Amino acid sequence: MKKCTSIILAVAMLFSVAMTVLAESNQKLNETIIATVREKLDISENHSSFDFSSHESEERGLVWEFRWSWDNDKNIRASADAEGRIIDYYRYASAEDNSSKLPAYTLEQCREKSLAFLRRANPELDGHYVLADESDSAMNGSYAATYHRVENDIPYPDHTIYVVVDSFTGEVSQYRVEWDYTLAFKPLENGIGDEAATDSYQEKLGLRLQYMTRQKDGKTEAYLAYVPKYQNTYLDAETGEPYYAEQLPHRLAGSAGGGYNADAAAEMSSKNLSEAERQEIQNAEGLISKDEAAAFVKKIPAFDITDDMMLESTSLYSTGKDKKEYAIELRFIKEGEDTYHSVSIVLNAKNKEVLSYYSYDSSVKGNEADKNKMTQAQVAQEAQKFIDTYAASKAGEIAVRETNPFVKNAEESGVINYERIVDGIPYPDNGISVAYDLKTGKLSRFRTSWDSEASFESKANILSDKAALQKILEIGPLSLLYVGIPDEEGDLVKDTKPVYGLPFDFTGVLSATTGEQLDWRGKPYVKKEIRNYTDIVGHWSEEYVKKLCEFGFDFGKGEFKPEEAIVQKDYLVLLLEAINNDTSAYETEEEITDLYERLIRQGILGEEERNPGAPITRIDAAKYFVRMIGGEDFAAIKGIYQTPFSDEAEIGEDLLGYAAIVSGMGIMNGSDGMFQPNGSITRAETAVMLYKYLAR
Repeated sequence: MKKCTSIILAVAMLFSVAMTVLAESNQKLNETIIATVREKLDISENHSSFDFSSHESEERGLVWEFRWSWDNDKNIRASADAEGRIIDYYRYASAEDNSSKLPAYTLEQCREKSLAFLRRANPELDGHYVLADESDSAMNGSYAATYHRVENDIPYPDHTIYVVVDSFTGEVSQYRVEWDYTLAFKPLENGIGDEAATDSYQEKLGLRLQYMTRQKDGKTEAYLAYVPKYQNTYLDAETGEPYYAEQLPHRLAGSAGGGYNADAAAEMSSKNLSEAERQEIQNAEGLISKDEAAAFVKKIPAFDITDDMMLESTSLYSTGKDKKEYAIELRFIKEGEDTYHSVSIVLNAKNKEVLSYYSYDSSVKGNEADKNKMTQAQVAQEAQKFIDTYAASKAGEIAVRETNPFVKNAEESGVINYERIVDGIPYPDNGISVAYDLKTGKLSRFRTSWDSEASFESKANILSDKAALQKILEIGPLSLLYVGIPDEEGDLVKDTKPVYGLPFDFTGVLSATTGEQLDWRGKPYVKKEIRNYTDIVGHWSEEYVKKLCEFGFDFGKGEFKPEEAIVQKDYLVLLLEAINNDTSAYETEEEITDLYERLIRQGILGEEERNPGAPITRIDAAKYFVRMIGGEDFAAIKGIYQTPFSDEAEIGEDLLGYAAIVSGMGIMNGSDGMFQPNGSITRAETAVMLYKYLAR
């Protein structure tokens, strides 16, 4: 209730502020702002409806929000600051009937569209941003790009521009600018230089060897990796000393569509049980009613539910893996002028067994000015006692997680985080977190994360931290960037400072055994690039191959080898990308095994057909394609298909439907009047086949 009340009050206040601003603002200014925004966003005049509002705060300033709608189910939302500078933009239009699966715009064309929109929407930012990240494929219907702010040729990653382009229409569908126009950037005049920065980084910051988690063959594996020793910690580019960059908000303008999402709330609400459904469950399963549950919990002294507490909400939902058990959740609240007390309880909806309990009482917690009853040192002592008593089996396998020594004026939090130690190496994905309320001295949270089934990579033959840093520096030199400096209260960024950090192209994780940088899955990171094959110049397939590459298709490193027979695994991977937008590489033995297990489960091929490295025949190529688009049942019908191929007898009655379907679709036409079912399909023929399918 408190949250809902707060939302209602916030909306009311926003409406009040908006009306005040609109009443006091000069009408000419309103028209000017609207005209400026419309021109920047290239919005036509033939919209069917328009409305706008505004809100203002000391930190965010004045923000205008505009909404345009068209009769053809299209609408645009946008917001701008008092100067007419675009803050964000969202465009929705009902999907057009487009039978082609191949986008109309390539990656390069989408990139040009995003830049053109950026330059038109926010021309004042021209020359102050650089492309930091972008989609590696346009096949899924959209292209997304992230730009970082650049000042004095030094990037400031905390300020970004995000653009999404629909690769079928070429229209920008989303756009967001996070920018503080008041922030100053001091040029770096007497920096320590890259070489000194590298030496200082090794000496004063360095890397941390730890275990990290990944899935292998359906099981958890803890692998060894090097990561930055201290998060958000850099080297001051002028002094060479470590600097912790606290993550603080900026004075950014608001954004359209933020805050409470009524549609999402309604959707969530629609998923709850209705009263009729709840009554039916109670009748059929003998579940307790909400009144019975409320009466029961009020009689439990430890819950301290007083008569003046209101039952704010109840929920009934299924629990357990089989979803045959039900729980009922009750939430009681009491709101005072300066206090708030809430109690949440979950009961087994049949036998009234208590499943969980959580209480928050602001009056018990006390005011911030009250003296703490516990220090952080006492919290550590009590936390250790609690673990020794209630988690004794894990007590000898954990250590307090090291804190960052470069964080200044760190407040006592009442929280102690422990990480699991395996063979002398930390495993932060596993551990225990204990929290006490410093004001009351009471335990407020205890949480364990532990995987007893994990296997651990051997630490034999691992790289030293110095060798690991050299591997990272082979990716690129230390990056020069700006980070924020907090204001006196420590609430907002007030200034910036140039610092050195690890290379921008480094993923943040380096294998301690192989020296490879790893992705979020713990697998070798592969940066996808648009291929430019030189051995297709003048070949009949050149146009098709280049076009597919422009959309993000990858036919492998080195040469394309157009006349070489394509092997089964490569063909299936390309089919997945063309039909399912699956851009996974499937290069390692484990990945290839997973690929085949999935395709066999889906019925794309049988276990007996599995032959990853063998050249694929033309009839098998047709068969796997038809299966993947869901046409196998039609292809299996006998006696109805005719083809133009003179070697139809070689295809056989059982497979004729597959050849007829791909021929009818115009994607496999044969040669000299023959389908040549047992002949190999080349890499060039595969590319042309996929292009014709996507361009239909």
